[in-house]
Amino acid sequence: MSRARKGMNQGDDHDRDLAAELRESAGREWSNEAAEDERLSELLRRRRAGLRDVLVEIGARGNSISAAFGGHSFGGFLVAVGSDYATVEGSGQTADIRLEVASWSVLDSDRQTALQELGGDGFVALLKRYESEGPRLAFALPDAEIAIGRIAVVASDHVEVADLDGRTLLIPAGAILATIRSTDPH
Repeated sequence: MSRARKGMNQGDDHDRDLAAELRESAGREWSNEAAEDERLSELLRRRRAGLRDVLVEIGARGNSISAAFGGHSFGGFLVAVGSDYATVEGSGQTADIRLEVASWSVLDSDRQTALQELGGDGFVALLKRYESEGPRLAFALPDAEIAIGRIAVVASDHVEVADLDGRTLLIPAGAILATIRSTDPH
């Protein structure tokens, strides 16, 4: 009888081993399927995201960013994102860069930043705010051109700028790729 019982125990051990192997195999398969589902979901999310959405996410993570536009480049940290522009804080300067004119490079960083999401505020509204506040700005234009002055008037299709030489510059609004202003107190 002990031989029969011993044989039954071996059969039970074999059944337990087989059951454990099947559970592990099924668990690995489910885990692999879940990982693939997660990867595909993330890919779909990224495909549906607009540039503004991506920049908001980057800014929330505190990544360093660099933008290249019309022969210009500017780097720093995203501090605000409007409906069609992003504000990048660099060393001693801050740039408001229109989203559709720049190529963006992202670098990992461990800096904690408080990103301000401006929602519907657009670049033209920002220019109008600068018109009323009167800061001196550098206007980044195509072909690496720069104009420096204060906004006198934001019109329907252009901006009048009082430059440092006392001239009035008439700049088509669409030609302004970015504004850059000093953040130094002096």
